[in-house]
Amino acid sequence: MTSSDLPAYRVRVSSRARHVRIQVSAAEGVIVVLPRAVNPASVPALLWKKKAWLDRTLSQFEGLQHQRPLATQNASPTFIYLRAINQQFQVTYHKAANLDLHLDTLGNQLLLQGHVTHDSLVRQTLQRWLTEQAHLHLPPWLETVSKEIGLKHLKTIIRGQRTRWASCSQRQTISLNHKLLFLPPHLVRYVFLHELVHLVHFNHSPCFWTLLTHFESNCRSLDQELRRAGHYVPAWAERR
Repeated sequence: MTSSDLPAYRVRVSSRARHVRIQVSAAEGVIVVLPRAVNPASVPALLWKKKAWLDRTLSQFEGLQHQRPLATQNASPTFIYLRAINQQFQVTYHKAANLDLHLDTLGNQLLLQGHVTHDSLVRQTLQRWLTEQAHLHLPPWLETVSKEIGLKHLKTIIRGQRTRWASCSQRQTISLNHKLLFLPPHLVRYVFLHELVHLVHFNHSPCFWTLLTHFESNCRSLDQELRRAGHYVPAWAERR
């Protein structure tokens, strides 16, 4: 079993929490509340222990998700977890009439000031921040994998594609989706391998899969897992 078999969930770190709490509602789905001392990486194992209960509880809300108010769907996050690099960020908001919208960072703290009730502005601001994080972390990681398997590309581009995790052009340019930062590291690595192999086989022919299998014997399973990985991406990160 993999984490993709778990229901979609969000993690919220609370300085007041003394124990791990799992909250389920029709409005917000599954939320795991963690004390600061608990590593978010432990959440999947915790949820597996409650899998039967989660399935029963979520089934009671089946059909209600489509009735969720738009304001709830667009709710600004108070916590961001970038699984790919195992970094978590606390997000706070300060309403100020004299500022359009401004984001300040201090370590793993994000402060948005200005028109913080404007969902579209908040989403765009956080997406720009996400792109900056992707530029910082993804190209060096791709370069490491490239050197490891001996397949060299010429250029890396960071984008926010709606339907693709990544792509490779015939000019040997690899485009990476900034939303890769929400995926588990093993899936990000698989995406890198997949696109690097396209430098040799610009298709999905048997030769492509043979070479990819040489670098990653579990590639077929990982490919299927990647197809179900959209639940890792929060609503605010999706472009409208």
